[in-house]
Amino acid sequence: MSLVIVSKSKILSILCLLTFAFTSNAQVDSSLYNAKPRYVKRAGKKAFKNGDYFGAISYLKKFNEQRPEHIGMKYLLAESYRLSRDYENAAKTYHEIVKVEEEGYEKAYFYLGQMQIYNGDYEKAIISLEKWKRTYDGKDKNDFSKYQKYLLETCEKAPGIIDEPLDVAVTHVDTSINKAHVELSPLPLTKDKILYSSLRSDSVVYINAEDSTARIPVRRFYTAERVDSNWHFSGEYTEGPFNKDRTHNGNGTFNLDSSVFYFTRCERNWKGNVICAIYESKKTANGDWGEPVKMPEPINLPDFHSTQPTIGWDSRKEVQVLYFVSDRDESGHRGGKDIWYCQYYPRREEWKKPRNAGSKINTRMDEMTPFYDMETKTMYFSSEGWPGVGGFDIFSTTGELKQWEEPVNIGYPINSSVDELYYTLLPGKDEGFFVSNRIGSVALKNPTCCDDIYHFRELHFIYLAVEGKIMQLPDKKAAENGDSIRPVPGMAIDLYVISDSTEPLFLTSKKADAEGRYFFNLQKEKQYMLKIEDEKFFSSTHEISTIDAEKSDTLKKDFLMTPISQEPIVIKNIYYEFDKDNLTDTSKATIDTTLLNILRDNPSIIIEIGSHTDSRGSDKYNEDLSQRRAQSVVNYLISKGIERDRLKAKGYGEKQPIAPNENEDGSDNPAGRAMNRRTEFRVVGQVEGASHIIYKE
Repeated sequence: MSLVIVSKSKILSILCLLTFAFTSNAQVDSSLYNAKPRYVKRAGKKAFKNGDYFGAISYLKKFNEQRPEHIGMKYLLAESYRLSRDYENAAKTYHEIVKVEEEGYEKAYFYLGQMQIYNGDYEKAIISLEKWKRTYDGKDKNDFSKYQKYLLETCEKAPGIIDEPLDVAVTHVDTSINKAHVELSPLPLTKDKILYSSLRSDSVVYINAEDSTARIPVRRFYTAERVDSNWHFSGEYTEGPFNKDRTHNGNGTFNLDSSVFYFTRCERNWKGNVICAIYESKKTANGDWGEPVKMPEPINLPDFHSTQPTIGWDSRKEVQVLYFVSDRDESGHRGGKDIWYCQYYPRREEWKKPRNAGSKINTRMDEMTPFYDMETKTMYFSSEGWPGVGGFDIFSTTGELKQWEEPVNIGYPINSSVDELYYTLLPGKDEGFFVSNRIGSVALKNPTCCDDIYHFRELHFIYLAVEGKIMQLPDKKAAENGDSIRPVPGMAIDLYVISDSTEPLFLTSKKADAEGRYFFNLQKEKQYMLKIEDEKFFSSTHEISTIDAEKSDTLKKDFLMTPISQEPIVIKNIYYEFDKDNLTDTSKATIDTTLLNILRDNPSIIIEIGSHTDSRGSDKYNEDLSQRRAQSVVNYLISKGIERDRLKAKGYGEKQPIAPNENEDGSDNPAGRAMNRRTEFRVVGQVEGASHIIYKE
């Protein structure tokens, strides 16, 4: 559906195929251009059919001047403007058509609305799109209606996004880098050097589409460097054999240790169709790059595009993940071009079958140019299916594989009413690059025809972090020997991000230093959880937030770890009504903040709840009362969602006093009796199959 509605040439140019962005099929024939109107008309129709929209515009514009009443050719001229991304002239020509309101051209209202969005005329776009819905009754109305709904949402949301601009400086990089054709896929090599792909021509390159032997100019890898705060072209990338004659090359990315380079190469298949595939090149023992090899099926499939790779990491299986874009029509396909992923298993040296990244990223329209930041587990991608400012907008989402948060629009002025793609960050994360065809780019035929590379920098970047110490409480024996709180060196601490739509997502893990200290960088507008799980200690968590943070800050969160042992741990402030087993409200609040949290944070442990009395009353009575009191704690925990088989109730009566019930002279000892009336817990086992090893009964 999307290729019918959206600029076909725009999408193909992004995929590095042979379109107007690289070449034009033929120069305008002056003899035809100056011929009678019927010959000009014929030449325009032929050029349009061949995908030569620049040529079609020349002929059809001339014919329109000669026969302005011919709505069919005026409509074809409007289509040529649209497909060559000349939004201003497209809107103007569609508007001329809808003023006539000739039957059969109602779809012009739809495209007029789309072009008005690209020109930033959101109020006018709403009127045009609603007029289309009232007048159009074609067989494809259902498909167009779904896209119309998205366009209307964009019209509603765009003004709000624009009214709250990002605090960034956006710069069109040097014209030694940006040429008149499309530049794409900026990839940081260092903080001052990038790799990118370009045709490097300032004029239309004409070819004979019927000449299979013609040497067609191709897109190659080049580098640019920062010198005195400005970026300049520095030459062809010759460190590896990635550029190849007669093929378009771009979209590079490295694996985790930079020993493998993945990139897109587009060339003709046996049917004569240009197909994009992902290649890989591996470093040899002497440090040189090996000859690129086309990645195997099912990553690459015949007759389908696989392109725009980026590397991630599966935190559960601890394997590398390849994210990429494909138009394959397989299970999970959402529509148009989707982002897919597959995992690599080093023991078997094989890639699993690719899976669709899911509906939290992919829509019925096209998703493009993914960039995955492994440190923050953030996917940046471009989409025309999530409402934004217009065209392809850049979005971000935290997650991995198929588990993602709701995408967030990066914001204006990085996103504009036209197309933004290829978002990428430099190492410091306060600056980066993107690609756009906004006005101000180097123009080939019209102000918005071609994509250029732009640099952005946050003007007041907020650095956020969390640090603290991991300390250990002494167990009973250590405390008796005089040990006090001490640091726990080398203990692992995990960082998760929390969202309303997914389970807590693991981000990264670090180990404390010799003094028990840890440190994590954080992002703005996030909810995080710090968690420590260790077989020798009760798990412990802290939740922290950077939402609404307005200045750089390092948060402080210390951990006080309690060793797991078979020694019972007294829970203070658990009370019962006199001579009864009912828990008071105060007791329930105590359980909620102590024992309940311990059980939730440590889902593998089985505990015994032990209840004790003083010596008043008979042994049998006290044992029965303490059993009922222990069971009341168990019942309360079950009501809070703790599994029944993780809890054991045990009444000890007066058999295990921890203080004298009476003084040496035989008088009553109220303080001692109070200490003996207690509730304790101790770990007695672990749930079968749990990953943490704990003490068993």
